[in-house]
Amino acid sequence: MGQLQLKVCGFKDKLPEGATVLNTTSRSKDWAKIFSPFTNQGPVELYGLTAHNVENLYQSSAVIAEYVDKPLEWLARRNRILADPRPMRYPDGKSKHKPLFGYVNKELGRLSYIDGRKLVYLPAYIQKLDRYCQEPIRRLVELAEREQVWLWDFDGYDSDEPFEALLNNEKKNLGHAFLVRQYCLDVMNGTDELVRYRK
Repeated sequence: MGQLQLKVCGFKDKLPEGATVLNTTSRSKDWAKIFSPFTNQGPVELYGLTAHNVENLYQSSAVIAEYVDKPLEWLARRNRILADPRPMRYPDGKSKHKPLFGYVNKELGRLSYIDGRKLVYLPAYIQKLDRYCQEPIRRLVELAEREQVWLWDFDGYDSDEPFEALLNNEKKNLGHAFLVRQYCLDVMNGTDELVRYRK
């Protein structure tokens, strides 16, 4: 096996002419669309919760200000998001999007933004890759062994920082393309950067 030539990019990155770019978002026109967390590849199951896609499972854990003292209303909101097959990036509207914390169950308690990534988003997304994306992962690894491939993501940007540094950076969104890249690197190199986040 050769070296894996896999990079992540977004809106602001200027790529080499003729670069191979795979759009990993829900707006993609190519096969890499399957990597979008908006894609219905359910069930996605975590902590006794079930959703049609990764995005809704993650968004269902958000607690915004208006629900802090209204647990029954928040629970109804969560169940509505989990049951809906339509992916919801902003289930409460974009103006109310920023949650105060995340919540899944009493055992985990209130989750910080980074803990929400580690305990909800990553396990849900890794489950998606494990269960529903093995053939696309194999295809991507084979392609990136032959040539440099850029994974385009709305929250992506060119970075060679270690995955843990990206994961713990509160100032930047963690685009799912970074998870795809690390998953492929783990497959290629026999490493386990992501295995600790499986549930």
